[in-house]
Amino acid sequence: MFRLTENQSQLIDGPLDYSSSSKCTWVIENEKKSGAPLNIKLENFQTECGWDFVYIYDGDGVYGEQLAAFCGEQEVQEISAPSGKALIYFFSDLAMNLNGFNISYEFNK
Repeated sequence: MFRLTENQSQLIDGPLDYSSSSKCTWVIENEKKSGAPLNIKLENFQTECGWDFVYIYDGDGVYGEQLAAFCGEQEVQEISAPSGKALIYFFSDLAMNLNGFNISYEFNK
C-alpha cells in the first residue's frame, strides 16, 4: 500500500501497459488539512472491462462508501471524497493488458 499525503498530485500506473496480475492500493490523505474534501479526477482510463478494475472508496479502507468502480474506456470523471481520505484499489487478471490510467487529485482549500 502506498500512502499519498501531498496537497495535489497524480497517480499513474506507469509509462507502458500495466502488468498482468497487478494488485495496487493507494491511500490519499492530507495530514495537514484533516477533513478537507478530496477531489479526484480520472483521466486517460483504459482497462480490460470485466477483468481489470479501479475501485475508489471514501475513507482509508474498503469498508468506507464505494464512490466508484471503473473498467473499460472512461471519459474524464470527477469524484469527491467528503471524508478527505480515499482508498484507490487497482487489480488486473492474467490476460490482456491495456494503457491503464492517470488519476489526479487535490484537496479543497
